[in-house]
Amino acid sequence: MSRHPIDEWEKAAAEVRTRLSATKVRARFEGNPMAELAPEFAELVQTVARGRSYANPTLDLKTRSLLTVACLVGLGEQPYIETWIANAMAVGATREEIIELMVQLFTYVGTPKAVTGFAAAKAVFDETT
Repeated sequence: MSRHPIDEWEKAAAEVRTRLSATKVRARFEGNPMAELAPEFAELVQTVARGRSYANPTLDLKTRSLLTVACLVGLGEQPYIETWIANAMAVGATREEIIELMVQLFTYVGTPKAVTGFAAAKAVFDETT
């Protein structure tokens, strides 16, 4: 293995992308400005994020997706929260687990951010029912 295994990460990133896109929820972030303005950079970011981090078996993809949801709720980024809730559900997270995550986060991120998380969850749930 090379010091920078980019080829391996690219292959792993493609596999993770396939698993995360298994959801029937509408495509999100069509027209992503980063992808439009700096496509090579956007692809590199995805290769490292998915191929190195998300593909690493130390934490399973469902756990990583739920952790990503938690981080995004902490930041209050509703569109990204919706995307990652859909991703988490695509790899096995249930509605009950998502709701419990929001309840857990309420204590640590505060009311406004938790409500943003609940709103994002509701938007995704409404699309899947």
